[in-house]
Amino acid sequence: MTSLPKRIAELEARVATLESGKAATKAPGPNDCPRCHAVMEFQSEEEHPITGPMGHMEHTLRCLNCGHEAKRRFIPAKGYA
Repeated sequence: MTSLPKRIAELEARVATLESGKAATKAPGPNDCPRCHAVMEFQSEEEHPITGPMGHMEHTLRCLNCGHEAKRRFIPAKGYA
């Protein structure tokens, strides 16, 4: 309960930033968590089940903040697809 005033102040500052239009407008990157937008950490790499014979891989990423896991198709010459 003692952290509630601090959390309210953080949220008010965030709302003020969003309302001022100074918030970042860039799209989330391939390593950003779709849930909380924190950085996701590489966990494993496997051959992609469909496009694996063409060299495509499937990476499993885990969010450092909320624990969400996601799979991303990785093309070695281009990066995440």
